[in-house]
Amino acid sequence: MEVKTGIPVSPGVAIARARVLDAEELRISRRHIRKDEVISEMARWEAAKDKAREELEALKDQVKSAVLKDEVALIFDTHLKILDDPVINNEIRDMIKIDHFTPEYAVTRAFRKVINAFRELKNAFFGQRISDFSDIQRRLLRALSGTQEADQGDDNEPVIVIARDLTPSQTANFAKGSVVAFATDHGGPTSHTAILANALGIPAVVGLGKITSDLAGGETIIIDGTRGRVIISPDEATKQKYLRRAEEYAERIEALSKSAGELRDETKDGVALKYLANIEFESEVAAALNAGARGLGLYRTEFIYAHNPHPSEDEHFQAISRALKAL
Repeated sequence: MEVKTGIPVSPGVAIARARVLDAEELRISRRHIRKDEVISEMARWEAAKDKAREELEALKDQVKSAVLKDEVALIFDTHLKILDDPVINNEIRDMIKIDHFTPEYAVTRAFRKVINAFRELKNAFFGQRISDFSDIQRRLLRALSGTQEADQGDDNEPVIVIARDLTPSQTANFAKGSVVAFATDHGGPTSHTAILANALGIPAVVGLGKITSDLAGGETIIIDGTRGRVIISPDEATKQKYLRRAEEYAERIEALSKSAGELRDETKDGVALKYLANIEFESEVAAALNAGARGLGLYRTEFIYAHNPHPSEDEHFQAISRALKAL
């Protein structure tokens, strides 16, 4: 038995067999096209963009339906903006038209330039945006090749996904499969992948270093998304302890949901109480009121920064106004 500690980003406990994702990066060779192929290759690239856009819109609707939070689904609005980014698109267009590179190589080169620039910044926020650009790069390359991403939760047996990192799209697809938790080598608490895991209720631990090197796949592992622990090949006593924790966690969540609306609004000696809710998304206001809250004590606006590192005063104002109107 081995215990590894990382960053807890989504609470809960899961026990299942590990499925290690292939960590090999996409490698596209440098190839040229003939001058008379430029028009057809440009059309192929545009078709790939259209395909990627359709997939992103479908994912956005899927996430919105799964978590009932429009704000979480807005992650894929960010991806749509990346897809239509004029700087990236102009570079790809020039590499196809002028340099006569294949669309595959042009896409790889343009996105690699952005990703490398983010890495050189050595900034946690921008570092966690890398997975968003990698996501769009992979999506475009799949569209160009006519392939689809493998579904990691397509069987009936529950699995825990182990990966170097996960894109937001991969995480969103876990909602419809048998993936019960995940753990990654990289990642942080403010990444879009972490936000999606939390919204979907999938226990997750990130920033584990080299867990992909420690597992071959098929081992029984435990994910403790509350404490940030991953237990590899647990003994029977540990397994039973965490099975009880998983049951207790589920019972506690259910009990809290049932009892929240029955909370007394005064102490035994008659002092009035006013329960205020802490929320992260405006869509949580209704649930807070149903649970007995009489207002908001804290509105976490970090999510605004997840889409834009420099949101305007008006964006802040509109976000807070929508939450207040929901009251």
